[in-house]
Amino acid sequence: MAIAVAVFSAGFVLLHSGAYASRDASTAWATTEYGYPAPLLVGTLALVCVGVSLRYRAPLLGLAIGTVGFVSDIVIGASLATILIYTDNIYAACTYGPRSTWRLMLMVTTTMSIVMGGVVFAMQRHLAGSIILMAVIAAVLVSPVVTAAVVRQTRDRAEDARLRAEQTARLAELDRRNAVATERTRMARELHDSVATRLSIIVLQSTALLARDDLDAETRRRLLTTIREDSTQGLAELRGMIDVLRDERDEEPVAVPRRMGDIHDLAESLGEEATLHVEGEPRPLPPAVELAAFRIVQESVTNALKHSGGPAHVRVTYREDEIELTIENAMTGSAVSRLPSGSLGLTGMRERAEVLGGAFSAGPVPGSGDWRVRAVLPAKAATEAVL
Repeated sequence: MAIAVAVFSAGFVLLHSGAYASRDASTAWATTEYGYPAPLLVGTLALVCVGVSLRYRAPLLGLAIGTVGFVSDIVIGASLATILIYTDNIYAACTYGPRSTWRLMLMVTTTMSIVMGGVVFAMQRHLAGSIILMAVIAAVLVSPVVTAAVVRQTRDRAEDARLRAEQTARLAELDRRNAVATERTRMARELHDSVATRLSIIVLQSTALLARDDLDAETRRRLLTTIREDSTQGLAELRGMIDVLRDERDEEPVAVPRRMGDIHDLAESLGEEATLHVEGEPRPLPPAVELAAFRIVQESVTNALKHSGGPAHVRVTYREDEIELTIENAMTGSAVSRLPSGSLGLTGMRERAEVLGGAFSAGPVPGSGDWRVRAVLPAKAATEAVL
């Protein structure tokens, strides 16, 4: 509103000084060239100033009101102040109005310039005069549209750049969250399959020691030795994972390495509670495959001891392009340990197999009372797979 009052005041000064088409320029408020009282031009000036007051809130309405004032001013006497202020009405409508406004106004104003020049040439047969008129009309009507188009496009590009920057930031945040979630899932799976499994075996063996009074000294010694070894290995694995988590280097965390030979050690440590049968020619496998194979066997054997009391029968089959793991146990046991189960074991085993491009299944064996876990892992899986 302050801008509108300011331009109206400046325009009124111009009018009073005679900046309009008049018959007698030496007399203030003289009759216009077309015979109208000059004070009427104050009304047309007021209309375009109303358009200025609406330039932000309702630019199209301001343009409509200003156009009425501009056309009326041309008919009455063509004052300089009204013409100059009307250019702001055009600029504001094209800049702050809908996106299509400046394109429509460019077509309209350009057409008006050409048509008016053509009319003057047809009536006066004066080429120079018609060209000058077209230039004047273009300066008054077309120039504000072109200026507004440049400003509008620059502003739109800046807004698009801002939106792209925000989108990039959001995508980066989503990637970060996904990376954190993936790493948390990986570490949770590793903790479950290493430390939690070791603790489960320790609980099972210590429970057997407490529940059996008829065990001889050698058996008790063997169980206590196994408990100590599991405790030592579990503690080592836990410390290794803590070191990985505390490592501030920007590197991919590496899981505690495991080899196929650890499966043999696991079966031997459990004695009669686990048997191992190997088919095919054993050979070195990618570290990711060997780690996944060990964790699947370890978790399956632990589940067998927890839920059925064992024994667990492990079969490892080497083929040309894959390795198959089969772990079976009877489901008729008394479940000697009542350890809580978080139902994470099967999920973790399935994730380990699928992340390498393998297959996993677990469930009762049809026609028998056994439970079978089967995993097929590619023998040439990518070593950089995230476990």
